[in-house]
Amino acid sequence: MGKDKKNSNIRLIICGVIVVLIFAVFTIRLFDWQILNEDKYKEISAQSTSYTEVSDATRGEILDVHGKELAVNKTAYNIVINKIYVQENSTNDIINTLLDLCVKCDTKWVDELPIKVKNDVVSFSADSDAELEYIKGESMLNDSDLNTPDEVLDALAKRYKADSIEDTYRRRDVVSVRYNMEKSGYSYSKAYIFAEKVSEDAVAVVSEQTQSVPGVEIRVTNERVIKNGTLIPHILGVVGSLSAEEYESNKDNGYSMNDVIGKFGIESALESNLRGQSGVKTIVKDENGNIISEEETVKAKPGDTVYLTIDSNVQSVANYSLQKNINRARAEGEREVRNAKSNNAKQQSRLGEDCYCGGAVMLSVKDNSVIAAASAPNYDVSKYYDSDYNAWLNTNEHSPMFSRTFDGSFSPGSAFQPCVALAALQEKVIKPNTLINCTKHYDYYPKYVVNCMGTHGHTALHNAMTVSCNYYFAETG
Repeated sequence: MGKDKKNSNIRLIICGVIVVLIFAVFTIRLFDWQILNEDKYKEISAQSTSYTEVSDATRGEILDVHGKELAVNKTAYNIVINKIYVQENSTNDIINTLLDLCVKCDTKWVDELPIKVKNDVVSFSADSDAELEYIKGESMLNDSDLNTPDEVLDALAKRYKADSIEDTYRRRDVVSVRYNMEKSGYSYSKAYIFAEKVSEDAVAVVSEQTQSVPGVEIRVTNERVIKNGTLIPHILGVVGSLSAEEYESNKDNGYSMNDVIGKFGIESALESNLRGQSGVKTIVKDENGNIISEEETVKAKPGDTVYLTIDSNVQSVANYSLQKNINRARAEGEREVRNAKSNNAKQQSRLGEDCYCGGAVMLSVKDNSVIAAASAPNYDVSKYYDSDYNAWLNTNEHSPMFSRTFDGSFSPGSAFQPCVALAALQEKVIKPNTLINCTKHYDYYPKYVVNCMGTHGHTALHNAMTVSCNYYFAETG
């Protein structure tokens, strides 16, 4: 026992000595930093500057109940200019290099300057009054006396130190890039996207030719891809760039001006789940602009994968069947109108000839989850940002973007017939074998004639439910 106690005391002494030594090292180091070399480290601190760079999070994907892809991510490449690595007086040289490479690779770059040059003639772009007012306003040139396109271009070239470029076309292009940089908030914390979604061939050329050009980067980004734009357009929704109003509402939640956000549908409703968390990298530069250190302080976190209760196969059948029945109802109605006109009948409309829209929903009997929800007319949400297609969506008289299944308000129609049947059976008004003669038009109330989809003759309850006989249930009611 005495020997064990002695060994235990020795271990305690050793541990104590180690702890004392650790604290002694920390104390000596702090003394060196704060007392002996105070001036040296203050100078280093004063000369170095740190910047934070935010990286995009991967947006979560949307799948159906079986894991079939609905909205997923596709790898895309952007050419960006990162201000952290750029010397201010070399910006125009970098832009010139990239413009040459874009010509070589037949690649489009972001060009939003409302001034164009054609056949050496400088002119304003169409519908550019608002943007030109901004350029001449206090935020930029602050000179309302600039009237001609040449005057505005020359003033911008002088602002961006591009006035020494003799070629008018190239001067205009450099000014365009610099203008877009300023307008988009190009800064140490926000790189400028020079070209979006460039081809892999262009990526290879730019990567090779700009190895010695500081600040030019190829960044991998995620492009949102909708696998089948006509399957559930009203449910799925789209993502898009933040509007000014959306930015003001979401900037405190970590959104930047160049972020995307869900605009409607699941993309909007589950935005907080799908978005993920951006990463942060801290970069320290010395007084000469040299990089001292780079550290990833916050790792990017991808968004959650969202599974819907929608069954894609059932949804496809619902879309097809709904449209097919709408077409049949309209064709039948048009036939009835023709017959009515040929017989000089008073009732010559509202026989189904105006049937262009409808909705169909299938719910699970287990938990009422939505298995399918079809709305007609349908549309292709993957073409939402196509200007011509969007114009058609917003001018179509049948409003394809309006969801009849979730936003529509309709009379219950045939869905109410079982309620009438149950009440009539309970009150012994009818029996299951009670016959009612359906003559198609139930005119008990002359001002409110109830029309049936067919002429069913003497019909009992079971058959009336099968053929959805409006006449039968109107009389029963």
